[in-house]
Amino acid sequence: MDMTFTNRAMQPMTGFAIQFNKNSFGLMPAQPLQVPSPLTPNQTCEASLPLNCTGPVQKMDPLNNLQVRFYLIININFAKMNQKLIIICAL
Repeated sequence: MDMTFTNRAMQPMTGFAIQFNKNSFGLMPAQPLQVPSPLTPNQTCEASLPLNCTGPVQKMDPLNNLQVRFYLIININFAKMNQKLIIICAL
């Protein structure tokens, strides 16, 4: 999973983490999210997160719905994003 992070806040961001909810394909991170810290104001960085299919499974509606939660340290505890998954896995 390739991501781009941009800090639009007026202060540095640190402590990035990601959590996947149960999903139809058991997708979960294969390793912790690694974002260069601190991410200073107006800085952008790329991150690639390897995934595996060994997590808990729960049928979603629609089937390709993937709920992902991002955590970071700033004045908020977390930010949440619902992402529709287009490409699942190639085994």
